[in-house]
Amino acid sequence: METKLSEYIKENTISGEYEKNSALIVGKVLGFSRNWVSQNLNDYYNTGALIKINSRPVLFLDKAPLLQMGGK
Repeated sequence: METKLSEYIKENTISGEYEKNSALIVGKVLGFSRNWVSQNLNDYYNTGALIKINSRPVLFLDKAPLLQMGGK
């Protein structure tokens, strides 16, 4: 389940569809509860794998593809 979550966030980050990376939308698309998604996204953020944008709704971006795009 966590692999599906991280892959979904990564795909949306690469495609620039950042608005799809809120806990509510991710939960609806993948069939998980918003609370579970939010907890796991925050765990990934705390490990340094994600960037957290404190907007409403809060959005998460995968750091690795953003670093690759910036390096080109």
